[in-house]
Amino acid sequence: RMGLQWQVIGARYTVAGTRMPSHALVDATLNWAPAGRPWTLAASIFNLFDRAWADPGGAEHVQDTLARDGRIVELRASRAF
Repeated sequence: RMGLQWQVIGARYTVAGTRMPSHALVDATLNWAPAGRPWTLAASIFNLFDRAWADPGGAEHVQDTLARDGRIVELRASRAF
């Protein structure tokens, strides 16, 4: 199985009033679960296109914007008991 997720976040304002642009992120996951086997393998890539993005900081933060992670690769193996 394969899945794609597209997440769009609209423009927002920071506490200081700076307008942050909208952005879109794409995640992809590939899941392999062989029939009759008790295990599964999965691989995900988050922020597939390695977009630079940030969230507005809150009043409790020193910085006005909080930079977020770029591309992340995650591998998972699981076994049913």
